[in-house]
Amino acid sequence: MDALTGPLSFQQEDVLRKARKHPASAPGYDYCFLFRLEGAVDVGHLRSALEELLCRHPVLRTRIARAGTDYVQSISAVEGFIETDGGGAVTESGMVQELIAQRHDLDKILKGEALLRATIHTAPQVYLSLTINHLIYDGWSLMLLWRDLAELYAARIEHRAPDLPQVRATYLEFAEKQRTSWEQRKESATEFLAKAVEGYQDTIAWPASGEINTASEPELSLLSFDVPPSLTSRIREVSRAARVSPFTVLLSATALAVARVTGKRDLMMGTDTFNRDEETWESVGHFVNTRITRVGIDPTRPLIEAVQLIRASWMAADDYGDVFSEKVLADIGAPFPLMVNMPSLAQSSGNMEVLRLKNIAVESVPVPVKNSTWRDFYATWFHDKNGYRGVLSHRTARVDNATARMIFEEIESGLADPFGDASV
Repeated sequence: MDALTGPLSFQQEDVLRKARKHPASAPGYDYCFLFRLEGAVDVGHLRSALEELLCRHPVLRTRIARAGTDYVQSISAVEGFIETDGGGAVTESGMVQELIAQRHDLDKILKGEALLRATIHTAPQVYLSLTINHLIYDGWSLMLLWRDLAELYAARIEHRAPDLPQVRATYLEFAEKQRTSWEQRKESATEFLAKAVEGYQDTIAWPASGEINTASEPELSLLSFDVPPSLTSRIREVSRAARVSPFTVLLSATALAVARVTGKRDLMMGTDTFNRDEETWESVGHFVNTRITRVGIDPTRPLIEAVQLIRASWMAADDYGDVFSEKVLADIGAPFPLMVNMPSLAQSSGNMEVLRLKNIAVESVPVPVKNSTWRDFYATWFHDKNGYRGVLSHRTARVDNATARMIFEEIESGLADPFGDASV
């Protein structure tokens, strides 16, 4: 096999599998960025910094290619990836609309279109646009990209060598190692997960209302809320009492709320995990794993009991933290879990779209896209210096806004009285 071609990672296979099953969701895997650059922009240095970024992280030059009956990831040359557009006055809104319109559907991905597209717009204002597909990035990767690009550009401006840590493993190498490891781990991992999900029924009886009848099938709605400071202190209390992370408390509060609203006591939840080690710490790519937690919850009992049950299930899965569980679930035909996540540092700290360039004022221009999803419901928890913020994402054709609000209220209720002594 060619040195610049290798197998897909299991994460990449999972993205393609979901895109095939839910074609309308495929463009959503393209994340679009548009940065307005003001100041002494050296377009030549910016272009060469981007090219060196592509050399440092070959995964950014990935295309999906056909190899017999299979698909592989193929790394192209740097030439042609960075475009410069200086032809005529292009409006900011025009660039935004073009980014949205040019997102890849599944057909474009499988035909080998570039998974990263970058353009430096030079007339009349300098802009940098980037579109990157989830096949080649995760939240941590974005933080690496912005840091590396900033340093590569600054080094050129200051006429010095870049000061960046070594990238010890490419994403191709990760994918190859992953498959070697899988041959050694698949028997025990499959046995563990098959037992963990045995008999699970993923049907949830979400409360129905008139809202659902008017909703389009993939339409996504979001309910965002900040956790009050008084409840933040309760999260810490439960965390200390049960010897778990604050996220485990929030995961448990979400599960308990779903059980109280829907009556479903047997819940299988998935949580995306960081999945990087010393070798891949500086690597760009889609490394995220999903840890499966299954628990039987009594909705009449306090939060601390749900935390203790979820802790036991979470720890039991620890030995298989390196195994991409969604591959196993797909292989054995198991249902998909209810997702509850705490994003990586890049997203959780609000830095996912922050790019800083030497001597340049960089402003992120919003690229609004129509939200859609194939999942009925998932929860995301963010944490920064101000505390915790929750986002409940729900497909309105199945979970209406009133139900999302009920779940939010039950989360707050569970956190307010976690030990079952309502007098506190």
